[in-house]
Amino acid sequence: MARSNRLSIAILWHMHQPLYKDLVTGKYHLPWARLHAAKDYYTMVAKLDRYPSLRVTFNLVPSLLVQLEDYASGNATDAFLELSRKDADLLEQEEKEYILYNFFMANWDTMVKAFPRFNDLLQKRGLHFSPVQAREVSSTFSVTDFRDLQVLFNLAWINSSMRRDDEQLRRLVAKGANFTEDDKALVLEKQAAIVASVIPKYKEALDRGQIEISSTAFYHPIMPLVCDTLVAQEALPDTQLPHVRMQYPEDVETQIQRAIDYHKKVFGRQPAGMWPSEGGVSDQVVGIMARNGLKWTAGGEEVLAASLGIADIPRSSARRENPPTFLYRPYLVETNGDTMAMVFRDRVLCDLVSFTYHRWPADKAVDDLIDRLNRIRLATATEEGPHLVSLILDGENAWEDYEDDGQPFLDTLYEKLSSEPSFAMVSIGQFLEENPPKITLQKLHPGSWIRGDFDIWIGGDEENLAWDYLDEARTALVRRQQRADGDVQDESLKKAWEEIYVAEGSDWNWWYGEHHSSANDAEFDGLFRKNLRNVYELAGLKPPEELFEPIAAPKVRPAAEPVALMTPVVDGRDTNYYEWLAAGLFDVKVTGGIMHKAESIVSSVYYGFDLENLYMRIDGDDVLARELDSGAYIKVVFLHPEGKEIVVEVGEEGAGAALRDSKGAGSDADGERLQFCVADVVEMGIPFADLGVVPGEQIAFYVILERGGLEIERCPSRGPVSLQVPTLKFELDNWYV
Repeated sequence: MARSNRLSIAILWHMHQPLYKDLVTGKYHLPWARLHAAKDYYTMVAKLDRYPSLRVTFNLVPSLLVQLEDYASGNATDAFLELSRKDADLLEQEEKEYILYNFFMANWDTMVKAFPRFNDLLQKRGLHFSPVQAREVSSTFSVTDFRDLQVLFNLAWINSSMRRDDEQLRRLVAKGANFTEDDKALVLEKQAAIVASVIPKYKEALDRGQIEISSTAFYHPIMPLVCDTLVAQEALPDTQLPHVRMQYPEDVETQIQRAIDYHKKVFGRQPAGMWPSEGGVSDQVVGIMARNGLKWTAGGEEVLAASLGIADIPRSSARRENPPTFLYRPYLVETNGDTMAMVFRDRVLCDLVSFTYHRWPADKAVDDLIDRLNRIRLATATEEGPHLVSLILDGENAWEDYEDDGQPFLDTLYEKLSSEPSFAMVSIGQFLEENPPKITLQKLHPGSWIRGDFDIWIGGDEENLAWDYLDEARTALVRRQQRADGDVQDESLKKAWEEIYVAEGSDWNWWYGEHHSSANDAEFDGLFRKNLRNVYELAGLKPPEELFEPIAAPKVRPAAEPVALMTPVVDGRDTNYYEWLAAGLFDVKVTGGIMHKAESIVSSVYYGFDLENLYMRIDGDDVLARELDSGAYIKVVFLHPEGKEIVVEVGEEGAGAALRDSKGAGSDADGERLQFCVADVVEMGIPFADLGVVPGEQIAFYVILERGGLEIERCPSRGPVSLQVPTLKFELDNWYV
């Protein structure tokens, strides 16, 4: 089949880590650049050796590359590495506790359970683990336990394909337990060798023409917001802005120029393209990229839809029965006389790879993806081309959820794409060189790859406080530089500016607010504030006291948010799959962060609503039923509205429930309006009117299991369930398939 009759597909794997290094102390605080290098970065490009006909784009962020070079040179270390190296016989108590808390930071289902001994150690430590338990638990671990944990943590973070291909690593996997210090040294030596091989392997693939390497502004700043925070309201009018408007396009220019210069230094050529951090684009940003010699960039499909005035693409195209053909072509963006080619990622296909296909057998997942690509090919066949499907994906984090580090899925996908005559695998730059855009966007809507706005990074109290702190530090540095009288060395001021650029990275605000959470939330918060404190100290100034206090408040994340109005049958039974499908869910096993799970009596709490009632469902299998039969009772304690609680108990005459004032002032409702049933599960419904709340108002509550006035269990354990009473616009704002 001729190239002109084939559908071109461009896969861009985005490889990125923020700078974990403290530029003052030189210490790396977190190990993720090193560990992902051993598990993902090398293997992702090495795999292409087997598929020479494929062309792929890799986006390598400079803030990642500098860390890889640092580790490769032997100059970098981190606390995880130092404690891995230390003889298990010599570990101090504090170090043992650190290892127990941190060395299970891997996907438990796909990485920990792949090693029986690793899983046994996890069970021994306990699935629910807190610093309060650390000393007691550590006393039950022997020296052999700690040494095995040191080995297995690092072994699990080496890609499974490399463990199979290396005879010495195969031996250690087969050995499984009772490792020696020599075994541990071997694992760390292999890991270091892989890390040192990453950049040379990309150079090799680049030189033979199989891959294109694009770049990103140096420290991964969310460029439109650094240029002008006011753009957040252009993207999403209701956005609450920080107190101070930031406008620093010169910082964006510097970060882009430095990224290009560093790319030339490492790879010997200028990048043709740039994936903007978080897909964040605006006319101003595109103009800066174009003026610096970049030929192409990319964005999210919602940005394209808004730019074309097609408001419904995120909703109407979610099932893709009728693929939106306008998405599958390149566009030209023109701003103030500067032009740049632009392509847009298919959100649905990318989300399937990132969040869904890991649950499917590899062959079924690839068949589904190929079927969807064929539907796109047929839909675009009758339209004038050229056509390009852009799959722009995280190239590292998704594989932790896949069986065998994603190797079966990737091999099956690459084999299909290599042999399928209907498709042509191309790099983005190659396609655009052969097929210049024919359509010019009259106006580029500012936005990111997430919903076409910047809500993740600005607008909440925590995010806005971070922006204000950043602006204050930058302003203080500028003023200090303007009045420099020789008491501060130029080199110190240069380092202070470097800290500003690091602090402009998008990663810090990714973890602030209510959108995302990880086991390292406190570390990310601390790193951001440490970068800003370093600015002041390097400039010879005293850091403000607020930079020593956390920005991030303790928070808890649901496994799912409510996505639609619902009215379940309150009969105490899991009636069917769809009854609670639209509800929010707190899965106790994963509450508190993606790496911490817990065993408990209550296994999950569902919560949802229609326009009149709040509904809850509490699951706990037979264990919860036995507790209720033996005198325990459930209390739903409301923080908002304050002073309300629901009590559900099982007595000799059956189950009873009441809504009451938690301060003992008696019932607030006639009781007949409270729906409840205790059977296979506990279900209840309460009118919003009886709670005294109105549409748009916040509700926050805990589910507590008590006996005799003593709390047995609280769910969620680290913060309340929080939701907003729905308004008439709820279903319009939360379209649901």
